[in-house]
Amino acid sequence: MPHPRQEQRNAAQRTAAGRAAVVRTGRRRLGPLRCLGAVAALVLTASSVAACSSSTADALPAPDQPNIRVGVVNSIGDVPFLIGMATGGASGNGAFTKAGLNVQVTPYPTESDEINALNQGSIDIAYGEYGQFLAADDPMAKAGKIQILADAYDAGSGSIELMVRNGATLPNLTQIFDQVKNGPEIALPSETGPEYISLADYFNAQKMPISSVVGQGQEGTGNKNILVVTDPTAIMQGVHDGQYTAAVLQEPYATTAEEQYGLIPAADLATGDSAGVPLDGYFASSAFTAKYPKTVEVFDAVLSKLQNIGASRTEVEGAILASMSNPSAAVKEYVATMQLGEYPTATVPEKIGIVSQLMYNAGTISSPLNLSGLVN
Repeated sequence: MPHPRQEQRNAAQRTAAGRAAVVRTGRRRLGPLRCLGAVAALVLTASSVAACSSSTADALPAPDQPNIRVGVVNSIGDVPFLIGMATGGASGNGAFTKAGLNVQVTPYPTESDEINALNQGSIDIAYGEYGQFLAADDPMAKAGKIQILADAYDAGSGSIELMVRNGATLPNLTQIFDQVKNGPEIALPSETGPEYISLADYFNAQKMPISSVVGQGQEGTGNKNILVVTDPTAIMQGVHDGQYTAAVLQEPYATTAEEQYGLIPAADLATGDSAGVPLDGYFASSAFTAKYPKTVEVFDAVLSKLQNIGASRTEVEGAILASMSNPSAAVKEYVATMQLGEYPTATVPEKIGIVSQLMYNAGTISSPLNLSGLVN
């Protein structure tokens, strides 16, 4: 399976509805499908999803700006949104149009590209990781000009894992904390994403706090034994070859690591304070939310109904399988044993506060965030 960012780069020029589906078989489980290429497309065409009714627009005001531009990165977390954008007879399809919104979707290869587009006014709303959009080096976050419109996807058990070679054991955390020369090394794909934040929380739980160094173009983990390797394929190959002692990977890349590289989980990092932590959200500039409050209200209301698809495992499984042509028994078993996270139907400031505290503990922000001005 392609690396999330590699798949995003490959998909950047495709339309949101035209993403190719990628489903792998042979593993006993799959985590919450973060960045599963276009599994979104699987759900978009499935008639079995009962997310919204034709009454999506009931009791909603007319948008004060019906034309909005939304940026996305390749991720399973935005599946409900993409269902609302899809055409066809499935429940939920066309939900935004029915509510009076004309939505233009632009895929981006990375959250950094989205942040730049949002900052420059090229898009009105952006979907992506909390860790990226709220980090100290995001110019909008630094200036206090960004708001969270909606929570998109939250972690589940096994969604972020510390992985090692088959037969290896948990790395010596003390040596990593003390930055022992030629000691164990952990590779991860980002210094601001959930992988690093959850790893920092794991170290904190062991009374060994580690901190990132972020801002002014000096991004890094602040620990020479924790390495940022932006290509997850290189991470997995490096652990397999012994170049790195361990890796921190989100699903479905933990699945790829286990199936294709023989790696095994050494620790579930979606535990403790990181259990159920929000991973992805929808963001807009404070100027946009102030100027078009009715548009934001409609967008949030439609999205809330679409997010209900994640409440029924049967519906999610049926949506994936219905989009396939004669899925094999192995694929059916694989889909039936997936570990899904959650699609929240409401944004809870207290949960975003946990994200803020984890980011602060990890050193990716200099102080906890002011939630009163951040959550719309």
